[in-house]
Amino acid sequence: MKKQFKTIALGVGLVLSNSPALAFADAGKTGDLTVRLGGSLTTQIGAVSQKSAFKHVDPTDPTSSKLRNFPVIVNDTKIIIGADAKLDKISYGMEITHHADASASKSGNSNPSKNTWAYVETRYGRLEGGSGTPSHEKLGVGAHTIAKATGGIDGDMLYWVNQQTGDGEYFSDNFLVSPYLPIGHDWSARANKLTYYTPTVAGLKIGVSYIPESKLIGTISALNSDVIHDGDGSYYDVVDAVAQYAYGYGDFKLTYSVTGQAGKAKYDGGINRHRLRAWEAGIMTEYKGFALAGSYGDWGKSGTINPSQAGYTYGSHYWTAGTSYDYKDTGISLTYFRSYRAGGLDGSYNEVAHNKLRVLSLGLEQKVAPGLLAYVESSYFEMKRVNVSNNNNGVVTLAGLKVKW
Repeated sequence: MKKQFKTIALGVGLVLSNSPALAFADAGKTGDLTVRLGGSLTTQIGAVSQKSAFKHVDPTDPTSSKLRNFPVIVNDTKIIIGADAKLDKISYGMEITHHADASASKSGNSNPSKNTWAYVETRYGRLEGGSGTPSHEKLGVGAHTIAKATGGIDGDMLYWVNQQTGDGEYFSDNFLVSPYLPIGHDWSARANKLTYYTPTVAGLKIGVSYIPESKLIGTISALNSDVIHDGDGSYYDVVDAVAQYAYGYGDFKLTYSVTGQAGKAKYDGGINRHRLRAWEAGIMTEYKGFALAGSYGDWGKSGTINPSQAGYTYGSHYWTAGTSYDYKDTGISLTYFRSYRAGGLDGSYNEVAHNKLRVLSLGLEQKVAPGLLAYVESSYFEMKRVNVSNNNNGVVTLAGLKVKW
């Protein structure tokens, strides 16, 4: 397997070295340049047991709308290309994660690449630039960081659930569906940014990301689209900062993280929105294969209508808890996610109480061979929207094989 990978990487390296875009490699010490080729392919079968109305495409019209048939088989394929080099005491490089399926990604994104970023690293820290993961997702900890299979509470299960609420609204506009702060819970995680990570000193590491526009992803062409000028859930001049402290003694390890986000909210159709002010704290303990983790995040009133109107509830928060165990090539996890949301992202929703979501997920995975993972995952979900009688709940069961090279 390793020999085959080296052969592929060498072949790609020879092709890229003759490309005008990488002509710099010939001008320097080519022996210091490493080209990486990797990726993953997951084939997954899944079934959903949910309330009868939500078995239809349109749950508000269960008599005439089409049924959503299960079980079905789906794929999720990514190709990763990277290049790394070192000159004296400076390391630098880039990485591209390319969506390689025959349709849009599982989140519905039709853009060809997920991450495109470059980095420079010295003994004073690491600087990254481009479209990639914000600092809090790399250093923050919580129950989702120890989940097995597809990721438990932060895995694939919600892609399988009917995306509409009982009154025909899109469910992610009304529920907080992932254990992340506003910048990171959706496609905003891929917004163009600059990120700096300090070296780890006495167990402490700090990361800071600056995001000029939360909807600007990729090239300058985005500035000419209506999406970036739409105030619907978007922010600008955002700072995402996280501090992680890790302490280890023998087989015991304890990790803390504290995250904060601050930014300005765009107007939405003339509606003034509360500025971005959100925070999260997480903890994780590990001992001889066992792990316990949890987190609490508070969005405050970020993005909701400003000033708030009397008689309505605004703001969002969530918490997670979970445990996992690894034994040789087998891993199992149980994770729980509970969220509360009122006011919506764009400030157009006025609600008298919080919309509530809870997810309990059990995941089991087995490393069959180097680069080959088999898994099964079962997740219970329950949604409760204010003033809506027909709310969805049920169980999503997924099984799959993942090849990673």
